[in-house]
Amino acid sequence: MTQDKEKTEAMNHEKLLSIGAFAQAAMLSPKALRLHGDRGLLVPVSVDRFAGYR
Repeated sequence: MTQDKEKTEAMNHEKLLSIGAFAQAAMLSPKALRLHGDRGLLVPVSVDRFAGYR
């Protein structure tokens, strides 16, 4: 991996939120966010496959 790509991924990781943090900001429950995601209503742009951050 190149240094530029590593920097970009590190910067993007800093912007990710846990589902709990996003749910609190959106005034929804994590369960509601997952339901909306499953139905295609509020789909995260990406999900970190190791940490689960969106």
